[in-house]
Amino acid sequence: MVVRNVNHIGYSDLTLFLRNPIRSVFTGAIDPAVMLPLQNDFVRAFFDTHLQREAVDFPAAQFATYSNHAYQERIDDIRPWWLEKHPQDRVERVVLETDRGEVELALYPERAPVSASNFLAYVDGGHFDGAEFYRVTSFERDHGIAVVQGGLAGAFMRSPPKDPSSIESTLPPIAHETTTQTGISNEAATVAFARLDPGTANSEFFINMGDNLILDTGDTSGNTDGQGFATFGRVLRGMGVLRAIQSLPAEAPVPVEMLQGQILSKSVKILRVYRAADPE
Repeated sequence: MVVRNVNHIGYSDLTLFLRNPIRSVFTGAIDPAVMLPLQNDFVRAFFDTHLQREAVDFPAAQFATYSNHAYQERIDDIRPWWLEKHPQDRVERVVLETDRGEVELALYPERAPVSASNFLAYVDGGHFDGAEFYRVTSFERDHGIAVVQGGLAGAFMRSPPKDPSSIESTLPPIAHETTTQTGISNEAATVAFARLDPGTANSEFFINMGDNLILDTGDTSGNTDGQGFATFGRVLRGMGVLRAIQSLPAEAPVPVEMLQGQILSKSVKILRVYRAADPE
């Protein structure tokens, strides 16, 4: 966004105590009675759209309101320029349609080639259509980590067989990628694969709902094997949907003690998963 007649120097604070003509030297000729509500309206509409998921027609409605003062500058060339210099940041975008709303992920095929390719194979094969989000944990419930977990094993989690090895995965398990290799920590809003031993990950994944650094490679403080959980993406939008899922009742009876209070009483259906097209 470009705002006419504004100098980019601490505008909001300076307008509170500077007066003309000094103010115009530092902040530009725009009237503060216009600039301050312009800032407020754009910022509020951004958060209403991306956090509250409200239909406020952002940013078209805001640009229309302030058409005399602001306009949208095209930045089509920035992404190719950045990726040319930082190819590891290339992403594949994936949308998960759930019965609670949409979640969009950005996967990093350069940073985590094995894990990202595996997730995309499940997507492209339609294997996640009809899957579930079925497990939630939180710091508030004293689980030690905060995640929303999904995949194809919801029924298995609710009623696991006596011999887990009898369960066949849809696609073969993949080699383990460490967080040292991917360069992506298990911080809030990142996506990682669930697993048992290293090299057993396949269809089950989780979104970190907080900073779960004990899941990184090298950390054994959480009674883990220290190999970490392979991170391969981030949430682009839909954290509000995921927080709503995380807050659902998790009282499904399970025979495994460590999963008590973690399996959703009613799982959330993942209706469809597909690759998102790049904007034109």
